[in-house]
Amino acid sequence: MKTCFLYLALLNLLDGVITFLGIKYEYISEANPLMNSLYQSGPFLFLLIKLLLSAMLIGFCVIHKLPRSLVARLLACTAAFLYSVICLMHGFWLWQLT
Repeated sequence: MKTCFLYLALLNLLDGVITFLGIKYEYISEANPLMNSLYQSGPFLFLLIKLLLSAMLIGFCVIHKLPRSLVARLLACTAAFLYSVICLMHGFWLWQLT
């Protein structure tokens, strides 16, 4: 579970930076309505929230307060898989720009 949380934290940071740059240079738009609203409120607020979410995930690992239930593990693994797909899509879009 620790590995999954750390992986999610890394993907979240990667997604935040790529999304920030992609929107800033008008290559992409944010598809998530909640995150789009946050970005429209302030791009650096968007990055700060992404950073804080990743810090929370890392914090859970550091203080050893990870959920142990099967449901929590399945949700974390599903989130990691879906976030991996999103990051691969971002990578594909960036590759197309070159």
